[in-house]
Amino acid sequence: MIRKFLLVVCALGMGSTAAIAAGKDYSADTVMTSEGQTVSGKIYASGQSLRYEMGPAITITRLDRKKTYMLMPEQKMYMEHPMDRMAGVKAGVDEGSSVVRVPMGSEAVDGRTADKFKVTTTDTDGVSTTFYQWVDESGLQLKAQAEDGSWSVVYTNLVIGAQPAELFEIPADYQPFTMPDIAQMMNGNVSGVQGGRQDQQ
Repeated sequence: MIRKFLLVVCALGMGSTAAIAAGKDYSADTVMTSEGQTVSGKIYASGQSLRYEMGPAITITRLDRKKTYMLMPEQKMYMEHPMDRMAGVKAGVDEGSSVVRVPMGSEAVDGRTADKFKVTTTDTDGVSTTFYQWVDESGLQLKAQAEDGSWSVVYTNLVIGAQPAELFEIPADYQPFTMPDIAQMMNGNVSGVQGGRQDQQ
């Protein structure tokens, strides 16, 4: 379930926050709801770098590298994935895509006044996604919600300020995780680690 939430965040939440609050460093608590279930977590943002913490799950999205890293602290391992295209669209790093924002008035979110927008993004393949977004006067996202209400994420306790650079890097003692091949599994070697540390550039 946490993995599903993280995918939602990468595709629809973090990218849009970065687009609106470009250049702002901040941290916030998050509450995400999907299919009637709720998960609380924390977000840290610095420029084009974002970090989500939800229990044991940590995800770092580097918009500048167009990569997402999923950290596994207990195993001191990480998985690297290409950044979801929709996160890139909302962060303004995909010039071939378009974003249309339609103002829908003002509403209160967690006791704070926010401007509501209906946001439609269209990627380079012509696939469109629509969701709602609430933004405060400083340009920070307070809430995002699917058009059909299937998911939502609310940001609270927003604190604007510089964030430590190491939050957005893979720890030096982490190793890349890859699925073992069939031959290894047949031989009982399921360490899950193949090769050395990957280049983060």
